[in-house]
Amino acid sequence: MKPYQKIKIKRVVDGDTVILDDYKKTRVRLYGIDTPETYPKKQEYGQIATDFLDLLLKANSNKELLMETKSKDVYGRKVAIIYIVDTEGVKHDAGLILLDSGLAWAYKKYLKGSVEETAYLNAEKEAQNSKLHIWSNENPMNPSDFRKLGK
Repeated sequence: MKPYQKIKIKRVVDGDTVILDDYKKTRVRLYGIDTPETYPKKQEYGQIATDFLDLLLKANSNKELLMETKSKDVYGRKVAIIYIVDTEGVKHDAGLILLDSGLAWAYKKYLKGSVEETAYLNAEKEAQNSKLHIWSNENPMNPSDFRKLGK
């Protein structure tokens, strides 16, 4: 398997899921992050995270997008890092950008021991310290806890 695959995005489903513009309309879950829920019940900042990812990808639609597949999840989605490649050839991780912006939690369970673990946890901590978006709430609820409540 190739380490990076060139991709085009058809649409953003939510803050951590996209559909590729390929013949299969492949669903891709962003690796290592969890964003607030938008369906079936809306969680605070869920729509903002979705809109942010949509704008991020649209604003960079003229740039090369690469996908590094990590695994498949229980729903059959590819779990991958999506990179935006700038004009100098530097890859920018879309999930890390969401963490930096305070619109995602680091998915610690899946990051443990990974190459990305330190950067993702540091980005989350910086956003917390800066009280960005989800971290501006006194007690932000992790999306996995929100799903368990069936809200």
